[in-house]
Amino acid sequence: MLADAVAVLLAAPAALLAAAWLFPALLRPLLWAAVRVLYRFRAPGRDRVPPRGGVLIVSNHVSYADWLVLWVACPRDPVFVLWDGYYRHPLLRFVLSWARHNTVRVAAANRPHALAASLKQIAAELDAGRVVVVFPEGALTRTGNMFPFGRGVERILKLTTAPVAVVPACVGGLWGGFFSHSGGPILRKRPKAFRPRVSVLFGERQPLPPAPSPKK
Repeated sequence: MLADAVAVLLAAPAALLAAAWLFPALLRPLLWAAVRVLYRFRAPGRDRVPPRGGVLIVSNHVSYADWLVLWVACPRDPVFVLWDGYYRHPLLRFVLSWARHNTVRVAAANRPHALAASLKQIAAELDAGRVVVVFPEGALTRTGNMFPFGRGVERILKLTTAPVAVVPACVGGLWGGFFSHSGGPILRKRPKAFRPRVSVLFGERQPLPPAPSPKK
């Protein structure tokens, strides 16, 4: 009886994951449940994300779990901009296959033509009225402090043809966790707290930079 109960408990998550792979709409509820189990979670300012139209969410990057809490915090189904290098790792590529409809792969800067194509794809998602999440620092912080932003956000906005809302977001509480660089290598240390307090704070919509004046 006990063996049967254990088998059912192990088979149920596997069946849910398989269903989510086949039917991507099931993924968001599963992620919501995972976040609620792992963290004491809150997301103030969710109403600052416009209910329709293209939205570019600009977030800090402290942990490999940032995407998870941002996905749950966002009131709309987001698209994440991910570095192409993640897909070269077999395990990461397998995990990311569940989010294949919610990711855009961006090439490294040393491949300028591929990078330009990636930026055009991101702009196309925004023009189609989707929510796109970017981490403009370009890498996980190793100190807990933010890196300077690259020029990617500016380049994306110049490529869009429809109005886009730019909304800042701040992930808090994941620095020091299992998936961050704090306190030792990622995935090789014990979590410091059980169900830590984690939040995603959405800021006010930011004004777009003025368009350059046409040359005479």
